[in-house]
Amino acid sequence: MAERIRIKTLVDRLEFRFPFHIAHGTRTGTDAVFILLEWNGHIGIGEATLPPYLQESIESTLQFFHLPEVQELSWPLYPPKVFDQLDQKFAGYMPAKAALDMALWQLYASVHEESVGDALSLSTKQNLTPHFFTIDVSDTETLRRKFDFAVENGFNHIKLKLDGECDERMIEDYLRIGQFPFAVDANQAWSDFDLSLSKTNWLKSEGCLFIEQPFKKDDVLLTKRLVEESAMTIMADEALQLPSDFSRISGAFNAINLKLQKCGGLTPAMTLLEKASNHGIPVMVGCMSESSVGCNAGEWIAPYCKWADLDGPFLIRNDHEIRQKLDDLMDKWNA
Repeated sequence: MAERIRIKTLVDRLEFRFPFHIAHGTRTGTDAVFILLEWNGHIGIGEATLPPYLQESIESTLQFFHLPEVQELSWPLYPPKVFDQLDQKFAGYMPAKAALDMALWQLYASVHEESVGDALSLSTKQNLTPHFFTIDVSDTETLRRKFDFAVENGFNHIKLKLDGECDERMIEDYLRIGQFPFAVDANQAWSDFDLSLSKTNWLKSEGCLFIEQPFKKDDVLLTKRLVEESAMTIMADEALQLPSDFSRISGAFNAINLKLQKCGGLTPAMTLLEKASNHGIPVMVGCMSESSVGCNAGEWIAPYCKWADLDGPFLIRNDHEIRQKLDDLMDKWNA
């Protein structure tokens, strides 16, 4: 007989260790909603992270978690089947779907007494995937301080955020102080093709590994031209949200940033990984500055990616406090 899964939610805010400035603007934190699932002593936890430039909010995320189709979930179940049913019936809600999906996979693995990697059939691969630490648009002194923080915490790859205005100064500052491989993320801030090509060729000569989302997400032809004329690795981020976007951007980008919060969780991420593998396109698993809950879910697929950008717990200062609140909620179930 099916038994209903118990559900709790926690609304909190991720507080950045340093103000975070990118082409979209500056923020000091990110709203997040966590979901906890429990069945017969087994627990799964998921995270929906909600940057202000997304249309999703705390209210819409909680609305999704309170849908009868979610509240009435029962064991036994299979996470991909749950995802497909909800995705077909309810458009959007991608961070909420991601949180539920990662929690369901964790619960599923616990019930079957295996790791999430085993449940996803990923545990046989043990790549030491390079992990990036992200430095946002910063003045010279702040960039050095953030670089030192990255080194102190064991990072040896750096990703520099650019805004199209002080790119050269940011890159030159890093080249003076940084001895690690680096990449850049323009967050759609570039527009002039000739200037972008010149900048790309300069970055390539300085050893830059890839450029993430240089142009507006719909400028597919412009991006394709930059790939062809520079032979640089150009990575899709904002241009790639869902597995269905893959065919639209194929040929314009030669790498992708796969984020669970964008695509809806581990289930669609597996589809994207397969598509990328079939086309020989390298993947970076990224984050939306999540806590360790969301980034740990990304770590489950990191061995199958060329790079990982899962530095969220280091970018925020209250990860420990959030985990303690989640532990307290779980203790109430056990009381």
